[in-house]
Amino acid sequence: MEWLRITVYTTAFGIDAVCDCLMSEGISGFEIEDEEEFNEFLENNTKYWDYVDDELIESKKGETKVIIYLENNENITDSISSVNNMLSALKAGDADGVLGRLE
Repeated sequence: MEWLRITVYTTAFGIDAVCDCLMSEGISGFEIEDEEEFNEFLENNTKYWDYVDDELIESKKGETKVIIYLENNENITDSISSVNNMLSALKAGDADGVLGRLE
């Protein structure tokens, strides 16, 4: 089985809204990368290690992301279109921009 990986850029505040919309579209294969949460985890769990690899820390820097995994099949175009429509609707309802760039 082949999978397509799509990254949606949002904010820590926007994670729940993005994930809720994805799940309402039937998409449940995703992961979340949030630098703020990762740094918090490192600070609160120092008793479990004395060193964290610099490459790992570097890889977690940047914008908050929701990474979607879609099966690359005959419906992939429709799935991508649904995700784009969902992001457009979220962006239209986010006048203050608290959900991030949603791209």
